[in-house]
Amino acid sequence: MVTEWEIQPYVKEKMVIDYGSHVLHNELAQILNRMFTED
Repeated sequence: MVTEWEIQPYVKEKMVIDYGSHVLHNELAQILNRMFTED
């Protein structure tokens, strides 16, 4: 049986990765918007 103690680090790491990719996605969207609107 897997304990809460063993799961915690994985959950935390996944949240960090999800948040990181979310931020990265927003940054990319803003850069693309700027590129397209500058024409």
